[in-house]
Amino acid sequence: MARLQRFSLAKHVHWVQVSVSAPLVMVKDHEDLQDLWSIWCAQSESHKVGVHAYLFDPNKMTALVTPSDEHGVGALMQSVGRQYVQRFNRRHHRAGTLWSGRYRSVLVDASRWMLPLMTWMGSPERSGEPHLGGQALFLSSEKHYAGVHLDALITPHPEVWRLGNTPFAREAAYTEMVHQGLSPSDLLLMKGALHSGWPLGGAEFVANLQNQTERRLSPAKRGRPRKPLES
Repeated sequence: MARLQRFSLAKHVHWVQVSVSAPLVMVKDHEDLQDLWSIWCAQSESHKVGVHAYLFDPNKMTALVTPSDEHGVGALMQSVGRQYVQRFNRRHHRAGTLWSGRYRSVLVDASRWMLPLMTWMGSPERSGEPHLGGQALFLSSEKHYAGVHLDALITPHPEVWRLGNTPFAREAAYTEMVHQGLSPSDLLLMKGALHSGWPLGGAEFVANLQNQTERRLSPAKRGRPRKPLES
């Protein structure tokens, strides 16, 4: 089945992810992570895309972003992917791409899914991902939201204010949220949306998006359409 054409909207939250081709890894040490973070900082600013949460580990880079225009997400992901591979290859004396394919992008109903996705991006060990061979080689937005340090890459989404009225309350609520993890049903819905490319949200959210594009935003009903009744 042909892949769906990507659909992007300005001022809407997108969940983006790109994975590496096994058995390759995307980062080999913390210097690689710092390179990747620096590229994201520069390119998100250049393309005017706000980054709300992220997780970079040896297998993938994934983030919640809001573009200022409909081309921002694509331009950001292309720039980051190209620049990072060039820098990674030069540093590790290799050639060729790292990526298993094109990046995935899903429009997200922030009012329902922003906080669960931020939880999922807390760390690989607590997000339902396979444990990475005992190594803690990852970088995420967790320390920013937990109040450990200020992350220059992060632009908090307004949904974050639902966590509490003070910075301390929000940090405590976020930490507990990541500690508790996600329900299996939420994790299944999230991964299903990322795999399929359909928007992550309820019927009203999808219907509102559908009014803004001719691209189909939900699966077609199975079977043949009913024939009209003969008069």
